[in-house]
Amino acid sequence: MPESSASPSRILIVDDNAHNIAIIFDALQDLGYELRIARDGQSALTKVSCESPDLILLDVMMPGIDGFETCRRLKANPETADVPVIFMTGMGETADRVRGFAAGGIDYLVKPVRLPELRARLTTHLTLNQLQRQLQTQNQALKSEVQRRQQVEAQLRDSQRLLEQKVAQRTEELRAANDLLAQKIQALQVAEADLQQTLATAETASAAKSQFFGKMSHEFRTPLNAVLGFSQLLIDDPELPGKHRQYVEIIDQSGAHLLRLIDGVLSFIQLESEPTLYVPTKLELEAWLRDLLAPFVSQARAKGLSCQLQIAADLPAYIQTDATKLQQILWHLLDNALKFSSQGGMVLRVDWQAESFEPGKIQLEFAVEDTGVGFDPAELQRWFEPFAQTRSSQQPSEGTGIGLALARRAVELLGGQLQAESTPGQGSCFRFAIPVKAETAPTNDRVSRAIAPTSLGLAPGQPAYRLLVATQAAGTSRRLQEFLTPLGFAVEIAASLDHLPECWQRVQPHLVLVEATATAGAAIAACQIRTAPASQWVALIAEDATEDVTGITAYCTATLPLAWPEPALLDTLASCLGAHYLYRQPESRGTELGVPLKAADLQGLPSDWLQALYEATMQIDEGEVRAVVAQLGPEQAQLQQQLLALANDFRFDLLLELMQGALL
Repeated sequence: MPESSASPSRILIVDDNAHNIAIIFDALQDLGYELRIARDGQSALTKVSCESPDLILLDVMMPGIDGFETCRRLKANPETADVPVIFMTGMGETADRVRGFAAGGIDYLVKPVRLPELRARLTTHLTLNQLQRQLQTQNQALKSEVQRRQQVEAQLRDSQRLLEQKVAQRTEELRAANDLLAQKIQALQVAEADLQQTLATAETASAAKSQFFGKMSHEFRTPLNAVLGFSQLLIDDPELPGKHRQYVEIIDQSGAHLLRLIDGVLSFIQLESEPTLYVPTKLELEAWLRDLLAPFVSQARAKGLSCQLQIAADLPAYIQTDATKLQQILWHLLDNALKFSSQGGMVLRVDWQAESFEPGKIQLEFAVEDTGVGFDPAELQRWFEPFAQTRSSQQPSEGTGIGLALARRAVELLGGQLQAESTPGQGSCFRFAIPVKAETAPTNDRVSRAIAPTSLGLAPGQPAYRLLVATQAAGTSRRLQEFLTPLGFAVEIAASLDHLPECWQRVQPHLVLVEATATAGAAIAACQIRTAPASQWVALIAEDATEDVTGITAYCTATLPLAWPEPALLDTLASCLGAHYLYRQPESRGTELGVPLKAADLQGLPSDWLQALYEATMQIDEGEVRAVVAQLGPEQAQLQQQLLALANDFRFDLLLELMQGALL
């Protein structure tokens, strides 16, 4: 087949003998030709009129219209006259050949057709036909080009005459245009200089704004963290008089509210101006949701409202997602529902779908419904604008007006879309769905909880852990000491970071909590080159820190926020030191949020299994407890999860109580 950038050559095979057609078809099929078949002359004429081939292999002896007549009709038609025809016949007489050429054929093949000869003749005639077409095309193009050039020459002569007439006029116009262009260029240069100055001013203002917010964040957080920390210590003091406790609780609530306002504004600015990382965390989903909802249950009850959690029965027990962002979303939606509801109540519904847009994940669906004042659907978009208040909600509200804007942005970062429905006077519903990874039950991995149980102190048999604290603000160090000392830790405070090496040498602590500052690195290095026993180091990093603390954290086993949450601090100490605690579950998790495990739930189980679990509990052997609980069969999956949850929380006191009741 001749090479061409066009489509393959199309060949029509006309023969009434199916065997001949099959031989020729098989011989040409692998050569890249596009083959068509006709069984008689009339069919060939019909096919050619519908789809013109590049060459026709035409049998002479056929019923009806023979090959010669078929060829004559093709050549008589201007549309098919140029299609080359090669005759195929068993008659090799000269007279037959002459008839074929007279009818318009270009070549002759004698049957039985020799395939090499067939291929050679096809290649030759297709190439000749293609070259002939190209020559015709080129000739036509040359004729058109000659005509076009003649027309252009005539137009050029006319244009030259007109050009000569207009040269003087255009020259003057160009001078005027050049003068105007020079003026515009000068104006653009001035405007560009002004724009550069404006951009520089804007960048300076943006940098100043970021620096201002960072500075103000630090200035607000440092005293607020001290206020909240010490107020919490006072609240936990059982000897505090009731009246004073009420005062301290008001201080704690007001300080927490102020801190949430600050965090909300700063979080919104950060989400809008900086890329935010996705930090996956493993959650025990149902317990995490109940812990999250617990504070709202208390607040709703105080307002005479109901607060319910409705979850799908087959909800996955454990998931992996960014717990901080999910908690932020639900907190803002629940807070909004509580804020605008004066009767009825609110519901948090959670469901899931196995299909997700992201492979390997499920779709987790949330809905927060309330019976509050509602809002006009026409104001829907305004609800998601930062610092906006809607006219349909006339009651005054605390806050900055950025809660829903923050929630929507956080939902988008988790891969979902926040949707809202509302009817004035009836309430609102906010929905979103996000892709999450379903997890299996953890073994030794720690699982995040929205509200951790309260620690009662170190579990029996723990060593006397010595801790050294070194921070810039004395209030931060004192708060750490006041919190950790009642739990059984021996806490020493360094007067300053400069005194850290001296204190470290004297105390020889198991672990050091040090604020990450520019001067902390040298102090840590000075401690580590000494010959005293090695210590674990934990860096306390301010959320608004502007200094590079990479060199400091390289020395440390772990890091914590300077405004450390109590559960995170205890988890870090447990991870670094291997410490274990005894816990008291939060009082806010009542029967409304879950059904507690009872001794009766264990009755009926094998006595030797109960005895083994009792002995492991008595020895406070977490690994053995897990091993015994793992012996339960699939039919006891729910009981197994509840027992493992108690082991995860180190609630050996509750386990022991259950064992004693079950063994009676």
